Amino acid sequence: MDKRKAYLIENLFKLSDEYTLYKELFKKYFILLQRKYTDIKIKQFEETEKKFGMNLFLAKVIKIYDEHFSEKEVKELISFYNSDLGKKIKNISFRKDIANAGEEFVKTIDQELQNISYKNNINE
Repeated sequence: MDKRKAYLIENLFKLSDEYTLYKELFKKYFILLQRKYTDIKIKQFEETEKKFGMNLFLAKVIKIYDEHFSEKEVKELISFYNSDLGKKIKNISFRKDIANAGEEFVKTIDQELQNISYKNNINE
């Protein structure tokens, strides 16, 4: 892939707000991992976060976009996200509402599994 297309894809990824959403997701995930791996020092987590940071992820995303979209299509998507409808669909509030709904859904499943586990332990 040429540098121009990679640049366009990076701009598209950031313009669509996917970059921001994944950055927030990774931040939340690292907090969960810190709680899980209590024997690892904060500095080690910070180093790991830098090692596997957004730049590495962005390189993977660029490759995926390159496999699925031509340069012309990437330009069309950029135009779409710059349009009124595109701006509406990328509205961070709208997207966070969907992400929050997913998070609540997962919490509901987690609670159900905790209840099942509790009942299984009582019946043993």
